[in-house]
Amino acid sequence: MKKTCTLFTLVIALSFSATAQIKKGASLLGIDLGFNGSNFKQEFTGNEIKSSSTGFNVALLYGKAIKDNLFAGGSVSFSSSSLKQGNPQITQTIKTYGASVWTRKYFPVYGPLYAFVNGSLYATIGNNESPNNNPPKTNSFGLGIGVYPGISMQLKKHFFLDASLNNLANIYYNRTSGNSTDGLGNTVKQTSSSYGFSTSLGNNSNPLQLGIRWIIPGKG
Repeated sequence: MKKTCTLFTLVIALSFSATAQIKKGASLLGIDLGFNGSNFKQEFTGNEIKSSSTGFNVALLYGKAIKDNLFAGGSVSFSSSSLKQGNPQITQTIKTYGASVWTRKYFPVYGPLYAFVNGSLYATIGNNESPNNNPPKTNSFGLGIGVYPGISMQLKKHFFLDASLNNLANIYYNRTSGNSTDGLGNTVKQTSSSYGFSTSLGNNSNPLQLGIRWIIPGKG
């Protein structure tokens, strides 16, 4: 009896493993959504300084399974954030547009549950604007490589829900430029660049990323 139960369990486990594979040729359509916000207040004798920020991002993805459980594809994205700070209050709005090429490897865990690792090469352009041009408008350009893990749950036949740590590891280069005016009315052009490596571990401003995926089997 014990051997029979063991054999039955093994057959069930193997059947789950077999049905969990995402076959070569499948198509992936996806939407990623993110949101973040923060508030800060500092009080001292006769004065108070407040600041707050809100932001969101959305991305549309398409990919193709080049091997079982391995996808390659591309995406386009948009993000917007607003910052209010100081006394008198200064408002800034930052908008960023992006595109990327990516690969994603799925690892069947059990039944409808998968783990995955996603890697991407991306480029972004953006601008930072303020009412009355204070601070002055700036434009930005960025390149980077990002890697992040996550889990994916198959809720229906072709419908999956993702949860991931967005940009867990990130190598980046950013360039920002803008014009301002000095006290004599002369135009001053400013350019800055930055590069480095970052991780979102322990970064509360980079929340859990939620995604929706449709994985449609290929023909044949």
